[in-house]
Amino acid sequence: MQQIDEFLASLLADKGITDIEPDVKEELIKDMRERFMSDVQKAAIAKLDEEHAVEFDKLSDDPSFTGEKVTEYLQNAGVNFTDIVADVAIKFRAFYLGGLGE
Repeated sequence: MQQIDEFLASLLADKGITDIEPDVKEELIKDMRERFMSDVQKAAIAKLDEEHAVEFDKLSDDPSFTGEKVTEYLQNAGVNFTDIVADVAIKFRAFYLGGLGE
């Protein structure tokens, strides 16, 4: 998570959001992290084959199937998180910065 938080903090700096209170910055990064991780999870789910997608759908009805359990399932289903996180980071950066640097 620390690498993700560092990436998100760099987005704030690149956007020019530097002169804010530490607690406000922490809250911004927390909100951004939740969105980023949601995007990663959506992208990972989209990579599932039909069999795993059906199984995932059934498992997702269980309220205890969250966070680490979801990640573990997706990794065991052969989802390449390294590629997905990299792709999501590129898209997230482009969206957040509004196309700066492109």
